[in-house]
Amino acid sequence: MWNISDDPAADWDAYCEAMDEEEREMLASAPKCEECGRSVAEADSSYCYEFSGVFYCVDCMEKKLRAIPYYQ
Repeated sequence: MWNISDDPAADWDAYCEAMDEEEREMLASAPKCEECGRSVAEADSSYCYEFSGVFYCVDCMEKKLRAIPYYQ
């Protein structure tokens, strides 16, 4: 719960600081992409790919994926 004071600017600064800290914690705790080594949470998406415990960010998967037709 946020403490609301008589100073809206200070309240906003405190809120932004708390959100920045939460984002840093989330990035630090997210798994790393096997391909590029960065946090999978840094990719511009709300998901990542995991194959047998190995994680890949969306960006690397989009570069590596190929469409293979099911039938010839």
